[in-house]
Amino acid sequence: MLFPKSMVYAFYTSYRYSVQRTGQQFYNFMQLHKCSDRELCDKIYELDGSEFDDFIQTVIDWDN
Repeated sequence: MLFPKSMVYAFYTSYRYSVQRTGQQFYNFMQLHKCSDRELCDKIYELDGSEFDDFIQTVIDWDN
């Protein structure tokens, strides 16, 4: 599963520091509760900070 570059950029421009993990905020932003790849979506939910930043780079669709 790849995430469109435009949506990842939209997330980062709307991102606000909060008590939620970065991955949790991305999960909510992208409505990943509807995701069929539960393993990937659950992993994203658990990530925070630089771990999230590094991981998300590997699942971006750079052409979209």
